[in-house]
Amino acid sequence: MTWKDLYSLQITKELILNYLKEADDLISKGEVVQACEKYYKAAEDFIKYLSKANIRRWDSRALFKESKKFPCVRDLWRSAWKLHVGCFHNYLMDENEIMILISDVRKIRDLIG
Repeated sequence: MTWKDLYSLQITKELILNYLKEADDLISKGEVVQACEKYYKAAEDFIKYLSKANIRRWDSRALFKESKKFPCVRDLWRSAWKLHVGCFHNYLMDENEIMILISDVRKIRDLIG
């Protein structure tokens, strides 16, 4: 068993859905910044879950490259990235913009089956 096999076993549908649930709970409590990071993590792991790439280090370049392989993921990944950078790191977004981006990321639930 390779490191890739071991890593992919760790990322499950349940883990990704759990990140989304935790993020939804945080949003309902008004903990927007932490919620944005959970939504980002759900999207990041969703890309890793879908990918068959043999990537040892998942940096932003690798995540963007892999997201382009899945048309249904590309836009939600961009939204997750904006949440990660614009909300979690810089807190430069207004609530309306955050909620629009969150609705994109929540589409993972429909895609993950």
